[in-house]
Amino acid sequence: GSGDVLLTSCVVKGQVKVWDVPRRTLSRIIGTSPVTCLDLSGNTMLCGLFFSSNVEAWDVMSGDKKAVLSGHEHHVQSIDTMDDIVISSAGSMIKRWDLSSAMCTDTFEEEGPIHMIKLGASIKESNTHLLSSSSWGIFTSLSKVAPSYLRNQIRMWDVRGGMVAMTFPHPDRGHHITCFEPGNLFHQSKLFSGTSTGECYQWDLRCGGCPLNNPKFSNSEVQDGAGGIIYLQFNHKRLVAQFDDMQINALELCAYD
Repeated sequence: GSGDVLLTSCVVKGQVKVWDVPRRTLSRIIGTSPVTCLDLSGNTMLCGLFFSSNVEAWDVMSGDKKAVLSGHEHHVQSIDTMDDIVISSAGSMIKRWDLSSAMCTDTFEEEGPIHMIKLGASIKESNTHLLSSSSWGIFTSLSKVAPSYLRNQIRMWDVRGGMVAMTFPHPDRGHHITCFEPGNLFHQSKLFSGTSTGECYQWDLRCGGCPLNNPKFSNSEVQDGAGGIIYLQFNHKRLVAQFDDMQINALELCAYD
């Protein structure tokens, strides 16, 4: 969601519900084919459909379809947006789109099937001040069906240069990466990742992606190894994790600023 709008999808019914968050009411239902992934850019909803290589763009205010973004060779697995940047992944390919023309502007090729993509601001150290640069980074993690030497890593791409800027290798402890979240306004220099065994990793982007002390979700009934982390999301200075046993745990990150 974007703060005032929340999107929810039902795989079986093949529809997306648009919710008015402040009023806690359902605004409208957009009828689509079954959805695999979706995201919101302004008033435009981007969604990938089951067994489809296309991304559809819908106006959430009117419920009208605006465009179809075509060009992937495989089924679309992940979509993310930031400001006016829209990216999608299918197979081992990432595409960047121009919504106004519905055209692909850049293509990036990974080394194996992609599990998840996310956009985040790349950062640099300048005059001892931490600044957001004008370029953007794409974070990718490779699918667990990829070769074993590729599984446990996240890579950050420079969108403008089309090059891998950093790699975040995870230790091989019998787990695989399930989710990750670039830092928000309070943690711009950080990257957090979750694993199938419930571990959370923290990375420093200022020094080439070196690992930091790992946050521990210990302020609830969740115990280490009780379940894998399937979702990470920032809420101001808190990092919120959902585990595969359906427990949700929030961790205050003041100590990691």
